[in-house]
Amino acid sequence: MALTHKRYKANLPGFSLVLLLMVATLFYRLGSWGVIDSSEGRYAEISRKMVESGDYIHPTYLGIEHYHKPPMTYWITAVSYSIFGPTPFAARFFLQIAFLI
Repeated sequence: MALTHKRYKANLPGFSLVLLLMVATLFYRLGSWGVIDSSEGRYAEISRKMVESGDYIHPTYLGIEHYHKPPMTYWITAVSYSIFGPTPFAARFFLQIAFLI
């Protein structure tokens, strides 16, 4: 048992390097392009509207209420907008963090 533990402990620097490369790849130029995908744009706009209106209970897009998806993604992006402002970087930031977890 102790031998196995040593083997995994010896790989910690390698694991840390892989994790660091993964994080760098995910966040490299994260906000350098606009919102492209229609789903990404819809989620970003609903979240922006939540922050703008202050209504976090009723997600709306173009005046139409969107209750067919769970609101957690909207809320996460709205928090990001509150911190970073309504930018493509903010639309993607916490979702990338969630991907890492």
